[in-house]
Amino acid sequence: MRGKKICKSLEGDVVLSYSVKERFFSDLKEFVDISEDINKIKNLKEFTIVIKFRSNINSGDKTLFSILNSTENSSELALSLSDGRFNFYIRENHNLLCHIKSAKKYGDNSWHIVIMSLGDWGIKLYVDGNEVGYLKSPINFSMITELNSMNIGRALDNKGEGIRHFHGDIDYLDLYDRCLSREEVKELSKQEVKIGYDIPFIDLSKDKDRQVLVDKEEGVYLGHPSTVLMDDKKTMYVVYPKGHGVGPIVLKKSEDSGLTWSERLETPVSWNNSEETPVIYKIKKPNGISRIEMISGVPRGGEKGFRTSYSDDCGKTWSEFKHYFPTGKYGGIVAHASLTRLKNKKGDMDNKWLGIFHDLNYNNWKTYLSFDESGEEVWTEPVRLLEEHNLIEKTAQLCEIEVLRSPDGNQLALIARSQGKKNNSMIAFSNDEGETWTEPLELQGALMGERHKVTYDPISGRLLITFREIIRDPKKTGDKNDWVAGHWVAWVGTYDDLVHNREGQYRIRLMEDFTPTEKSGDCGYAGNEVLDDGTFVLTSYGYWEKDYNKPYIKSLRVTLKEIDEIVREMV
Repeated sequence: MRGKKICKSLEGDVVLSYSVKERFFSDLKEFVDISEDINKIKNLKEFTIVIKFRSNINSGDKTLFSILNSTENSSELALSLSDGRFNFYIRENHNLLCHIKSAKKYGDNSWHIVIMSLGDWGIKLYVDGNEVGYLKSPINFSMITELNSMNIGRALDNKGEGIRHFHGDIDYLDLYDRCLSREEVKELSKQEVKIGYDIPFIDLSKDKDRQVLVDKEEGVYLGHPSTVLMDDKKTMYVVYPKGHGVGPIVLKKSEDSGLTWSERLETPVSWNNSEETPVIYKIKKPNGISRIEMISGVPRGGEKGFRTSYSDDCGKTWSEFKHYFPTGKYGGIVAHASLTRLKNKKGDMDNKWLGIFHDLNYNNWKTYLSFDESGEEVWTEPVRLLEEHNLIEKTAQLCEIEVLRSPDGNQLALIARSQGKKNNSMIAFSNDEGETWTEPLELQGALMGERHKVTYDPISGRLLITFREIIRDPKKTGDKNDWVAGHWVAWVGTYDDLVHNREGQYRIRLMEDFTPTEKSGDCGYAGNEVLDDGTFVLTSYGYWEKDYNKPYIKSLRVTLKEIDEIVREMV
């Protein structure tokens, strides 16, 4: 990971924030060089460093963070684990200016949060909210002259060579421009994963003026829509099956950003034999043409694989299905739950897309889309996405994976449905364009659900994520294995909330579902589009009426500005 970029974000009074999400191996001398940000902090008179990490090493010196003059061996400020104990020191010209060491060892392979506040009054060191060291001595970065190097995961010798490399996982590092209070330290040190949520709840389900009928057919199950918004920001297409995840595919068009919808359009004959939930994506081909790519899995029977159909003329005409990998090996379910454009090694957007689907055994597969010289699409042989984390993948039954890119473009995050429902939905991160992923971890209960679809708000930069709500322990008996499916809901928060596993800002009930079954909640697979003015056009299926026994398709319009105003009025 030498020289590798990591995700950076800023919120509140955080001066620097790094979503590291990396595993470091000391024998491989891995690190992240963040020297380019020194000028942002070197003149701070007080500051706080927050690091989430884990390590299983209780021997040797392993550096978490260092800032130093790399031409002078003993001019540095560093925080490390020394034989498993926290070791903080500042040296200038071979003189030890201050030193703190914790009594307890932390190389126990558990996640910990270390917080170090420094200022004119001295230094306090906390681990998991508990004070483990205090020194009454003025501390700041200016105590070291000519700072020129700052690193995560290593220190440097007087030749600029890396030493004392960290061994373990570093999740994130935040640096504040002030000292934090004990109460703030306690709050930042919380690592509890809730099955419920405490953030504000907004119910839009009764606001019929926001709702638009897309399609409804007496006695027919209409489900699982997927939408695409074209470049003119007015033309939209929606596809959905006549059946629960299987059946003839319906196509409709809107020419006014989803305010009204056409009659059902003519479709290729092969769409009548769809065996899975269809999804559509807009991609830009190497020749500049916008293609609408429609994908549908083949999970059953002897052939399996997935099929694609496309339109290169803005939806006027469509190709017949083409079957990929009918070898009986890849049983494509919700293929592809996400299709993400990737970057090349130079950091520029490439003509390559990452598609993800899963099979009946909860193997998640990735396949890459590209185009040959004649403009024909090419899909690579699927390979496992999370094989390194196979035990977690199978135990949680991870599936229907959504992928989003960080605001700075340097990191990918995935959000996975946990079909087993004995834990919350899960998240993992990648710093190498999806080649490898961090260990999946549980998200907060505010994001517990199925078939997450993510879009950034162009106005505020926040995320709006729609999904089918899953409620664990609905009877409040303490039985976390009990669950019911709820309604079509949305979560509002930031990418940084995902990085730090915070609850986020809001939970919204978009529409109320009346599925007449014990577990309820047959709804929530949705299209999630946003217009330039911040209007989200959200489209889903569900049992939207108590006395109507089939699901049908509706859309809903909302802006985050409206949600902010509703919440202000609630207070």
